[in-house]
Amino acid sequence: MMEWLILFGFLLLITLLYVYLQKLVMKLPHKTWHFVPLLFFGVLTIYGYLRSSRIIVYYSDYNNDWTNGVIEFIAGIYGFLTSLITMIVIYLYRRKRPAIPSGKIRKVFTVFISVFMIAFTVFNVYSIVSYDYSQNTVDFRSQKLTTIGEYMFDRLHEGNFDNNTSFRKKELSEYIDRNKDSDVYIAVLFSDFSSIRFLDDHTVMISNGAIFQSVSGYLITDGQRSYPNGFLKLPGSEYDGEGIDVRGGSDNIYRWSAGL
Repeated sequence: MMEWLILFGFLLLITLLYVYLQKLVMKLPHKTWHFVPLLFFGVLTIYGYLRSSRIIVYYSDYNNDWTNGVIEFIAGIYGFLTSLITMIVIYLYRRKRPAIPSGKIRKVFTVFISVFMIAFTVFNVYSIVSYDYSQNTVDFRSQKLTTIGEYMFDRLHEGNFDNNTSFRKKELSEYIDRNKDSDVYIAVLFSDFSSIRFLDDHTVMISNGAIFQSVSGYLITDGQRSYPNGFLKLPGSEYDGEGIDVRGGSDNIYRWSAGL
């Protein structure tokens, strides 16, 4: 009960702060200033979404990047909605009563805060525009798969898994200790796959799920197995010809596809 009261009090405090900020800028004479909080929170929402979705990734802050992104996204969208509602209410109120201009001290203070918000917004926009998104298309995907593969092999060597172990994605995420293996949990959470299992003691097979009677995924090895391009026979499998087509590989990660 106490935790809910603390959360409610925190949200109330944040809401009042957002409302007060919007009321401050609404007292400035030029309407352009009125949209500064909306712009600030709008960009913060986009920036937070990109970080929480791992579209923007700062490897030096790998462990906290997802958490920070979620916080920024929630703060941004909550601030945007609060500012928008406050602005609409104030405009409707001003139809009945004229606005009272701010004093000089409050005006200077408001301009200072607005300039700070504009600078922070420009910085976030620059980060979004200048970020090298290409590094995530291969490097980060490989990093996630390697992290998952290493976790599976570690559990196998410790005796927690055997070479018949298999998981659905949700089952694996629930199995992982989020505090002890946070990197693995994040890698699983933001990887697009449906199931994972061992092919043998040296190979983990990840399936991305079926699309139009075909399925694809990745093979991850511990470095003691390698797979040439071509057809790999898997007796007893549900795939066409009881096998998969392996194509390309690097850093002990191989792509595969098959028909159903």
